[in-house]
Amino acid sequence: RVLFRSDIALVLDRSGSMTGSPLANMKTGAKTFIDIIAQSTGGTNGQIGSGSHIGIVSFSSTATADTQLI
Repeated sequence: RVLFRSDIALVLDRSGSMTGSPLANMKTGAKTFIDIIAQSTGGTNGQIGSGSHIGIVSFSSTATADTQLI
């Protein structure tokens, strides 16, 4: 398995059109994505490894940096 270092900005839609099941599906997809990145970078227990970082940006009518690269 090849481990890679990456910096990722995960951009999530929080607009009104995401209420209900679209929001639930987005949350599930975001968690799955983070789990895949954690595994790909050699992280454990949902932690991203190999010096990689992830930040979260959400948007509706404006964008918000919810977390910086951590």
